[in-house]
Amino acid sequence: MLRLTVIVTSCIIPALFLWAPMLAQAFQTQLHLSPGTIGRLFSIDMLISPLPGLLMFLWQKHIGWRHVATLCAVIFAGGSILSAVLLGHGLINWFYLCRIPTAMASGTLYVMCNRSVARFDDPDRLFGVMLTSQVVVATLGLLVLPSLFARFGVGVPYVVQALWVLALVPLYRYFPDAPPHGASVPATASVTGGTGIMLAGIMSVGALFIFNIATGAVWTFASVFLQAGGMTSAGIDHMLALVGMMGIVGSGSAALAASGKRRMALLLGGYALLLLSLFGLGWGHSPAVAAGALVAFKLSWTFLLPFMLGSITLLDTSGVLMNVTTMTLGVSLGLGAVVAGWLLDHAGQAVMLTGMAACSLVAATASVIVAGRAGPGRPSRAARHQVAEAEASCSGL
Repeated sequence: MLRLTVIVTSCIIPALFLWAPMLAQAFQTQLHLSPGTIGRLFSIDMLISPLPGLLMFLWQKHIGWRHVATLCAVIFAGGSILSAVLLGHGLINWFYLCRIPTAMASGTLYVMCNRSVARFDDPDRLFGVMLTSQVVVATLGLLVLPSLFARFGVGVPYVVQALWVLALVPLYRYFPDAPPHGASVPATASVTGGTGIMLAGIMSVGALFIFNIATGAVWTFASVFLQAGGMTSAGIDHMLALVGMMGIVGSGSAALAASGKRRMALLLGGYALLLLSLFGLGWGHSPAVAAGALVAFKLSWTFLLPFMLGSITLLDTSGVLMNVTTMTLGVSLGLGAVVAGWLLDHAGQAVMLTGMAACSLVAATASVIVAGRAGPGRPSRAARHQVAEAEASCSGL
């Protein structure tokens, strides 16, 4: 039952980011919020939610996980319902305050799910099931949300999350009462292999951080780009649902094409498609071009991510770099939303996409340099576990 608990909990916690383009469109049309405000609404969850990963080391050996999970579920559900009410009354500043404890509770639940996977003999397979369940939730949400927004308003996703998590409370008794073996990396661990390998590892983490800023920025405001391309509201709704499924194609293609000998060529091809998609989103000026560009963006994004994470594990024999990576994923995605919103408000779509293309070029350059250093070595068990955890954390992408 722990396996089921982990799957059904982890697929709803990141739902807001999974539904970000549709929710951003609703914020704009129903609440008349600016892109900058929308970016801040999304970023606060993503910036706060990584903190429980750090705080967990302080309490995980002293407090039973079952009690913590139940408490977090109540806080998360209450905060989500209150968030919906505050949005309905336009109380944005109070909404920001409400999201802080809510994001802490959701982040704690998500970290507990990821680290519980260490109790199983097939963590990679379980993370794959978690990823698939999140893609299903993303697709269903993007299909159903437009009609729910029209009937009940923009607070619907928050209420859905609250009711889902409350319904799962009886399952939380299956969480372990102590941290599972292998769920964390000792703080004293270090990256081995010399200064050159260490610098390459740091560069790979930096490349992924910049990459997530760019991709998180574009995904949050995908509906804005489709609208600027001349697509109707109904067309945007259907297009976002279709694009939501492209994550399976992108990551699946990466798995099939994975090869140490072809890593650099695949990276170059993926980044070329990513840059081409950004150009299409910014300067396509037709619904067909905008739609094709967004599909290409989603494919290249989810295609590149496994290779970037794989490079980190090949350079990280202790798991420390991957530990840092999983804790900074939310921060980079949150920064992307904030920066994109500010640029759309003050500089316009062309400047925003140009800036994200520049970030992609920086990430591409660093990734190609790292690809030459990431040889065919085998990562540690801790690093292999954490790259699967990072892929699950990024699965809203």
